[in-house]
Amino acid sequence: MPFTNWRDTMEIGVGKLDADHKGLLDIMNLLYDAIQDHRGQDVLGPLIDRLVDAYNVHFAHEDKLFQRTRYPLARQHRAEHDLLRDRLGAIRDQHRVKPDASISLSTLAFLRDYLVGHIQGFDTQFAEFVRTAGSTKERPDPR
Repeated sequence: MPFTNWRDTMEIGVGKLDADHKGLLDIMNLLYDAIQDHRGQDVLGPLIDRLVDAYNVHFAHEDKLFQRTRYPLARQHRAEHDLLRDRLGAIRDQHRVKPDASISLSTLAFLRDYLVGHIQGFDTQFAEFVRTAGSTKERPDPR
């Protein structure tokens, strides 16, 4: 049974970002399975790296859309990304220092809850801006 499932209520209507979100949840499910199966560093380490990398790719996708659409709340949204980057870096570093230690289910639950909250808050707000503005295509500079 998966740790978490994609729900239609998580969809924001921006295809690339929705695909990223689904992919992040998929990696979390793989991590959950590895934890439940008491897998070692040889499995957990690469999955943690894969999750961090997938988040960084996702943040880059959002950044490009922020620039194209001249999203006025981009700075605040990026600050949220920076907080999560720091937390993910700490998780990765902790696992590298203690490779035999498993990532805890509470840490995984935090990551899941953070993602769902971020989608339903910041990303939904951005998607609404995109819908109101008309598209994710480049907008002219109003200056």
